[in-house]
Amino acid sequence: MTRPLMLSFMLALVLTACTTNPPENQVKLEGTPAQSKLQFVDLQQFDSDLAHSLSKEMPTVEIDFYGKVTPNNLPERLRPWMASLEANGGTVRLASTESTVTTRSPLLLIGVLSSLWSAAKMGADIKSKLDYKKTKGYNATIYIKTAPDGEVVVEKVLLTQQPPVKVP
Repeated sequence: MTRPLMLSFMLALVLTACTTNPPENQVKLEGTPAQSKLQFVDLQQFDSDLAHSLSKEMPTVEIDFYGKVTPNNLPERLRPWMASLEANGGTVRLASTESTVTTRSPLLLIGVLSSLWSAAKMGADIKSKLDYKKTKGYNATIYIKTAPDGEVVVEKVLLTQQPPVKVP
């Protein structure tokens, strides 16, 4: 009688020892409200905050920048998010926040597209990261403007939920 009781106790002890705690950032974010406006900072925390907002299915998530970002030079941390968005059926488009944009370079759009194309090559890495899958159901618009010095810069990136598919 003692042997089965002892085995049960040891089994319970082993099972209890095998449980794992969720990652620290997941515990921290579960209780915090999702943000619809984020400031881009090239840190892991940005990825966590963006994934949290997307997982809460915010209608829009706006990403603003502290520094000057040109359309040809999107930050490396942001590129996998855009590539994942496209891989999950979303679209990435370029728009102007001004009534008319006069670019000094006719290759601006080509630069943005080549930047996103190089991000698309990251597909294998993206599939292994669950956070990037949270872009499913979103589209992105990269808003550009002309800075006072005449350079074209990214003002913000706006992620918007795709409208629900209507079944007739």
